[in-house]
Amino acid sequence: MKALWCLLVVFFLSISGCNKELGPITDTPLDNVLEYTELDNEFLAAMLKNDVKQNQYAIVSHDSYMEHSADAVSTIDWLDTEFQYNECEIREMIEALFEKNKKPKRLTLKSSKDDGFVVDYEGKLDCFVEGKKGFRKWLKENPDVQGYVRISLPVIGKNGLILIYYEIHYSDAVGRYDLYQYKDKQLKYLTSQVSWTAD
Repeated sequence: MKALWCLLVVFFLSISGCNKELGPITDTPLDNVLEYTELDNEFLAAMLKNDVKQNQYAIVSHDSYMEHSADAVSTIDWLDTEFQYNECEIREMIEALFEKNKKPKRLTLKSSKDDGFVVDYEGKLDCFVEGKKGFRKWLKENPDVQGYVRISLPVIGKNGLILIYYEIHYSDAVGRYDLYQYKDKQLKYLTSQVSWTAD
C-alpha cells in the first residue's frame, strides 16, 4: 500500500503542470539565496496550487518546515545519490536546502481557497496533525480539503532548478523532496524522492 501511495504521488505530479507565469530569476550563487524572499513566496504559491486537485484546497502550516534526521549528512548523501540517478546533480542545492531551513520561519504567503491553499496562520490544526487526534474526523467534515501541508522554503539553483521539501497529511501521509525547473516563464515538475510514508 505504501509503495502504491508513493507511485501515485509521483505519477500525479508528473502529469501536473503549472501554467502561472512568474517573475524572472537568475543564476545567483547559493550563498545569496538563503534568505526568505518574496520570490520564494511566488514559487511556494505556484507549487502549492500545482499540487491540489480541482475544486479542492490544502491547509498549509503557518511556519516553514523541514524534516531533520539525527544524521543530516546521511540524508544529504542519500538525496545526492538518488537525484543523480535521475540525471540531476544538485548536491550544492541539497546542502543549501538544509542550511536555509535549519529553523522554521513564519510564512508570509497570501492565500485563499481559490488559490488552492489556505495558510493556517492561527495554528488551529497544529495539535491535530502532531497527535493525529481528531484529524481524520476533521478531514471527513471538510471534504473540500485535500490535506494538511508542511513545506520548506525553496532553494533556487542554476538553470532555474528549484528544490523543496513537501509533506502532506491526509488519510495517509508522505514526506518528499521535489525538484522543479523554472524555464520560459513556466514552472515544471521534474522528479521527486520520497523520504517516508505513514498510514
